[in-house]
Amino acid sequence: MNEPVRVLHVFGRTGRGGAESRMMDLYRAIDRERIQFDFLVHASASGTGRTAPSSDELMAVRPADDFDAEIRALGGHIYALPRMSFSPGKTGIIAYQNACEKFFREHEGIWRVVQGHMTSTAALYLASAKRSGVPVTIAHARSAGRDPGIKGVLTGILRRPLGDESRIVRLSGGGRAPLVDHRFACSREAGEAVFGKAGARVIPNAIPVEAFRFRADMRERMRSELHLENCRVIGHVGSFRYAKNHGFLLRSFQKLQERTGDKSLRLLLVGNGELYEQTQADACALGIREQVVFTGSRGNVNDLYQAMDLFAFPSRYEGVPGSVIEAQAAALPCIVSDRITPDVDVTELVHREAIGDTVTGITQAQQRWADRMEELLASNGDAGERTRLSDRVGSSLAEAGYDAVALARRMERFYLTGELS
Repeated sequence: MNEPVRVLHVFGRTGRGGAESRMMDLYRAIDRERIQFDFLVHASASGTGRTAPSSDELMAVRPADDFDAEIRALGGHIYALPRMSFSPGKTGIIAYQNACEKFFREHEGIWRVVQGHMTSTAALYLASAKRSGVPVTIAHARSAGRDPGIKGVLTGILRRPLGDESRIVRLSGGGRAPLVDHRFACSREAGEAVFGKAGARVIPNAIPVEAFRFRADMRERMRSELHLENCRVIGHVGSFRYAKNHGFLLRSFQKLQERTGDKSLRLLLVGNGELYEQTQADACALGIREQVVFTGSRGNVNDLYQAMDLFAFPSRYEGVPGSVIEAQAAALPCIVSDRITPDVDVTELVHREAIGDTVTGITQAQQRWADRMEELLASNGDAGERTRLSDRVGSSLAEAGYDAVALARRMERFYLTGELS
């Protein structure tokens, strides 16, 4: 039997982030006898004593991440590049570029496709991949925004070559090749944000729809485990970082509690990230810490949706948030930010609200979110109604292209033939 085609996916890490989770959904569903995935992640070089360490040196000091064991069990390999930084003594742009060149030179001939989901440095590592002889390079836009400040400015500059359709790479043998063969994006907005006028093929952030369908027995089990019996639960799933806007959600929840005086209200926050401890501190400062449940990163997110009565998602920017798709599959009413692509509005369960711009506007928006959350909580049906709704919603999501199994069949054909239906 022929060896499978190997595809290298480039991420920041293999944790339970949105893009990483969607790629794992695809990996589980794809025909791994024909297609195999490997992962190239980014790790701190500080433990190696070098600014441009090898993949082996980085992997020796890198802590294990959420999906590592499963990737290896499915037949994939994990490699690492040093995380680029503009701080003195860290891996600067030259050292990072040298590490990319060394990595792809040492692993020449392994991959037919290199797909870069981490677009901030994709112009550098995709160029190295091309110079090493990789036939196909893909830049995949996963977000429609970027962080504020100097970090966001630098990201914009580094991404610029990805949208230049005339950008070529000079090969060692004297030939020339395009830097990017295919541009993918999870939404039109994400494609425009990263590639500008170059355009991109939209690849839906598909999920295993069946795994998220509402189950009354799991609802009771999870509410018991989390001590949420007889509670009205507003939930959020996402990494704790600037884009997700947890502070806005905390203040909206506080206003809802002040307005209703309902002691049964709970806010269930699922995920981890750089602002996790700060968000806990904010909940304490707002006097609502006892009503906010922090679960950390969990491998059974599909079960946690069952415990919720309402899903709230006030992001500042996104690509296509898979968690909003997941919440709909679980038949949850969703209140989402007006900054999020309308691509997620697959069913009538999605309700949009502005999050504001000015200080006054944000405060007023938080009150409107509190009002809408109260309204949506009051309109919830019983378990039987939610089960019937989940069945209908699942079909709608599949028809809209959000089923991971169907997407896996499309991507198999693309990786094998270059054709994408």
